[in-house]
Amino acid sequence: MQPGKKIKEFFNLQYTNKNQNNMKKNLTIIAAALLAVCMSCNSGNETKPEETSAAPAADSAAIKNLDAVRTINKAFETGDFSTVRSLIADDAVDHAGPDGDVKGGDSIVAAIEQMAKMMSNMKSTTIKEFADKDYVFQWLATSGTMAADGFGMKKGQTYNSDAIEVTKFNSENKATEHWTFMTMNEMMKMMGGMQMPPAKNN
Repeated sequence: MQPGKKIKEFFNLQYTNKNQNNMKKNLTIIAAALLAVCMSCNSGNETKPEETSAAPAADSAAIKNLDAVRTINKAFETGDFSTVRSLIADDAVDHAGPDGDVKGGDSIVAAIEQMAKMMSNMKSTTIKEFADKDYVFQWLATSGTMAADGFGMKKGQTYNSDAIEVTKFNSENKATEHWTFMTMNEMMKMMGGMQMPPAKNN
């Protein structure tokens, strides 16, 4: 091969290698630029964690009312009524007193303490409950043993009863009124130990 041709081929090869190196360098620069743009976009669109908003006032009141009723129910089981008075308004009325309405927070606490002394091993199971800022409704199944004669039952007699307990609250989350609703059969058992006769089939 002629020297001139070899020299020409050498310079052509060098030129080709130089172009390839330049292309690689350019591709590297372009790739780095695209990566920087993508990172910038992702940073700008980064999803921020949602801020937890405070519970609405109505929900907060409902929770406080429900906690108050649960505390009162628990007091019947433990016999400790030390915190109950603070949950009842001074002018509250208990429409479920054994002798009619019981008026005033102090009188209500005294009445339920006396009622609790007449029972032992008392347990309450909540079947269903609902609360809002004004009322708490509970369907309770209650069981226990009579520690004294009362409510149409004798000392030592065990009992099981269902009732709907309704408690009204004021804006300070204190109980202002209370009602107990029972079926006719439950009421007759408490009045005299009787039960409704079974329905006759026609």
